[in-house]
Amino acid sequence: MSRISIIGAGLAGLTAGSYLAQNGHQVQIFEQFSDIGGVAATIEQDGYKWDIGPLLLEGLGPNEPVRNILEELDLMKLLPIINEDRGLCTPDFSFWRPEEYKGLYWRREMLKDLFPEESSNLDRYYKFYFE
Repeated sequence: MSRISIIGAGLAGLTAGSYLAQNGHQVQIFEQFSDIGGVAATIEQDGYKWDIGPLLLEGLGPNEPVRNILEELDLMKLLPIINEDRGLCTPDFSFWRPEEYKGLYWRREMLKDLFPEESSNLDRYYKFYFE
């Protein structure tokens, strides 16, 4: 058994810590902020709060990446999964998950429809975070 320290309690740090702990290692996770979650956290500015996780954390559907990891770690049974979506609301626009599932990147495609001039930047953003 090894003693392992992980810096950062974001999705990657928590996932790595879970795998290591399940394999018998003694794990400590350190986080600089008061809340865990990394980029899947809530930000606040000018009296508004945004949960940025829905923009980044997808893949809980059958055979999608996050769900596969949670199932592999035997954690899915601990999480109540509600097949709903809060959508994305800002002061300037809002949208909700389509009735028919449009795949892992449905938000990106809706944002491209709203902001076609930013299509290449949205592709770069999603590639950076998801691939």
